[in-house]
Amino acid sequence: MEVTTALPSHTTPEVRALLAGPLLDELSHGLDGPYHVLLPERFDANAAAFRNVFAEAGVDGRVYYAKKANKAAVYAERAAVAGLGVDVASHGELREALAAGVRGEDLVVTGPAKADGLLRVAVLQGALIAVDALDELDRLIALADELGRMARVLLRRLPPEQPHSRFGLNDGELETALRRCVDGPVGMEGFSFHLSGYDVRQRTDLAAELVTLCTRARALGLRADRISVGGGLAVDYVAAEDWRRFEESRRPEHFHAEKSFGGFYPYHSPVAGADALRTILTATPTGQVTTLAELLRAAGVALLVEPGRALLDQAGFTVFRVQGVKERDGYAILTVDGSSLSLSE
Repeated sequence: MEVTTALPSHTTPEVRALLAGPLLDELSHGLDGPYHVLLPERFDANAAAFRNVFAEAGVDGRVYYAKKANKAAVYAERAAVAGLGVDVASHGELREALAAGVRGEDLVVTGPAKADGLLRVAVLQGALIAVDALDELDRLIALADELGRMARVLLRRLPPEQPHSRFGLNDGELETALRRCVDGPVGMEGFSFHLSGYDVRQRTDLAAELVTLCTRARALGLRADRISVGGGLAVDYVAAEDWRRFEESRRPEHFHAEKSFGGFYPYHSPVAGADALRTILTATPTGQVTTLAELLRAAGVALLVEPGRALLDQAGFTVFRVQGVKERDGYAILTVDGSSLSLSE
């Protein structure tokens, strides 16, 4: 089988220098197994790029690193030093973020059907909690009453374009949640959403809707001064022309056992990372006459983003040793000494 389509990844001069030298092989031999090479300075640079976009747009913005994207402690530590927030989705992630020096008030707790133990610690630490079910809100209110604390809350909106999402409250549930926030020990700070995919236009339009929801919530006496557009900011891994050739030429026979795939992550994206945030802010939402940035400024609403991969772009890689090569019909099956899930993305 002859395959002429290659997908070489974007790399940095630092990575190319490592690949050209003997160090990686020597470390593999000395460590006797797979290992991770982490480049936290790239994480710092990516975070700075996001912050620069907020400054350019004149928008009050906050970057939360989505910790689930990588298990390495160093990135949470860098987030703490840089004053970033951290997005956690489990009790373990929350505990690790606190251990890395991230303050409780700089955490946002996401994820569906949160356990009482996670909610309890989040309230005690003053973390912001994205609530996407009425029963979760009721449990949170009961815990806040028991602890004598105010729970900081974002109400997560079910995206109208994705009505079957497991994340978010529909229109009726949102109205009920707002009434319960008015009556309970809840600091309702705004709204959020979770969108599958990487469509920046959808994020712009839904963010504008959340700004309107903030105005409605304020009329009820709630704070409602921030919104979160979550993550889903694509990473540009490969060149446009290489990706085009790959997509146009790929056939089942290019893969072992002629495996077919329904689709791939968009490994090339013309708008990625901090540029995706810039596009969201500078676009005019459907039905509006001003940009999202102008809507945010006029309403006095802050924008939160929770990038994961986009903060980790070029910030590390994993080295696996090739343990065996098996020839099959003109191509090779490689066995390596590790798993692609060793450290998450």
